[in-house]
Amino acid sequence: MAGLVKKFLASASVVAGMSAVFGAPAMAASITSATVTGPNVVYSDDGTGDLDPNLPGVDLTYILQNANYGNVELSGQLGDPNAVDMMTATELEVLFDDGSDVTFRSMTWNDWTGDLNGDGSDYDFFYQWLNDGIANEDSGLGDVYSAAYNYNLSIGDPNALNKAYTQTANAAFSELQRISDPNVAIVQKKGNGDIFFQLAGHRGHSSGFNFSEVVAVEVDNVFQGYYYKFGVADELATVFDDDSEGSHEGLYNFTITSGGGILSESIPEPSTLLGLMAVGGLVAVTKRKSQK
Repeated sequence: MAGLVKKFLASASVVAGMSAVFGAPAMAASITSATVTGPNVVYSDDGTGDLDPNLPGVDLTYILQNANYGNVELSGQLGDPNAVDMMTATELEVLFDDGSDVTFRSMTWNDWTGDLNGDGSDYDFFYQWLNDGIANEDSGLGDVYSAAYNYNLSIGDPNALNKAYTQTANAAFSELQRISDPNVAIVQKKGNGDIFFQLAGHRGHSSGFNFSEVVAVEVDNVFQGYYYKFGVADELATVFDDDSEGSHEGLYNFTITSGGGILSESIPEPSTLLGLMAVGGLVAVTKRKSQK
């Protein structure tokens, strides 16, 4: 027993020494304030487990600090899923007590159609997002593409592959406003500096589509990228809108690493094959944009 006690005390001394060298574990940062600039809708628990919009006396900071309590829809307006300002983004700035900040913003036409890669091309992010969606078997976009391809093949179209991609791209592009007003739920800064946040969305929508909306993120004024997910939501919210589609019922989880890296929960690499196919859809989508 004496030998075991000595070994334990020796181990404790080593741990104490390491703590002195490396310091105590870092504490998570707390939110000190949250400010929204631009049109928005704040959803919060009405006390019955149902989310209601713009309730009086709601504290946005409290919503962002407490899981399953509510969310803020950036650039959204009640009654119209297409009522998004695609020219000017709504921004949500969250300040932490360690002096850092994170800014979330809604998507604009420039985000979707700009030269993201700096190579002089357009629609970089749109095609990245589209390719990821078609490649994801649970998103529903792949089903649209497959149906279009099979139809074109059945009528003997020699360019069935490219035409199916173009048709899917055009259909997706016409609906971008519906996924450009993200609902930001809980926001946390971990002790290691990582930032965790959730986007609220549908879970099992009747359309068959399963994916989050898209949000642009900056940390300490440095752009981190566009965050989104395809497939069924990561979590089932306990508080959500009591409507036929279960609005805000699904929660998608994202993490931005402290070193500026991106975990696998954010933007995945697009499929090489689908990237090549994007050439065939470029003309049609460009034409659609010019007509807006």
